[in-house]
Amino acid sequence: MFTTKDRISLERLGREVNVSVRDFQAERDFGWSFTPRIALGLVAWDILYQLASYHRPHESSPGEVDEVYRQACTELESLIERPAGDGPAKVVSMARAVRDVTALLDRAAEAFAEIERNAHDSGELRTILLSGDIYVRVDEFASDQLVRRLNERGIRVIVEPTQVLLEYLAHVGARELVRLPKGGPRGPNLFANGMTRLRGLLYSRVRRHHEWLPAPDIAGLLTESRQVLDRYPQGEAPVTVGSVLHHWNNGLCDGVVVVSPWGCGPALIAESLLRHRHEIPMLFVYVDGSPIDERRLNAFAFRLRREPVRTLA
Repeated sequence: MFTTKDRISLERLGREVNVSVRDFQAERDFGWSFTPRIALGLVAWDILYQLASYHRPHESSPGEVDEVYRQACTELESLIERPAGDGPAKVVSMARAVRDVTALLDRAAEAFAEIERNAHDSGELRTILLSGDIYVRVDEFASDQLVRRLNERGIRVIVEPTQVLLEYLAHVGARELVRLPKGGPRGPNLFANGMTRLRGLLYSRVRRHHEWLPAPDIAGLLTESRQVLDRYPQGEAPVTVGSVLHHWNNGLCDGVVVVSPWGCGPALIAESLLRHRHEIPMLFVYVDGSPIDERRLNAFAFRLRREPVRTLA
């Protein structure tokens, strides 16, 4: 819907030749053989971004976390963009990429763990889940640096991974929304199963140093979501509701921030169902290009500190 609207707007402005419109989907221009490599890079980046968002309050000096994060992301990009070759060489290249990305995450996990070990008085820090719109929560510009603003207030942030929405869409059979491959009319969904196995491998390696890191749990998410929301509508509303309740009920966070674009339908559905859970410290943030109200962030941080810590350090 939004893609169609944007194309109409560009046509009316006479800019359709100069500007192309992309939505959230699998990249077909490189062919399906490149899809596993994109999935590998996406899961690895999800983990790196979560590590940085969580550990920034542990810094002994400003910029310490960002330096580790930037170096790791630069190396990840170079690994993913390596030529894959043709024929059987593609299989060998993918296996090599998985091995090298795993080694990269091992080094990054150790570096972030070292930052936490050198931190002072980290036991009183609070941890929140950042859920909501997939675009806004992972884009610092779109969210007006929301993660950093929370980090500055001594709040560790667990960012809901992009992987969650993709696995959810594959699980409920709505792959066409992002044009995921189906793997055959009756056969197993090879793409979804491959994503799950890859995610399990990478998360298990990083969790050796970071036990707090929650791996996506689609079954648990849907179990929580279906207590308050039917199977339909499909989209981000069930994901947001289920993820918030799953993380809270399993003691994985001290509070929740849900960030979304202004007027987003799934976000309004999620808020209407979650705002009545008064036991959960929760902040709903809608962004439209205006600066975030710092007073709301301060009030949210104050409420978190009034409550006892309920998460693992």
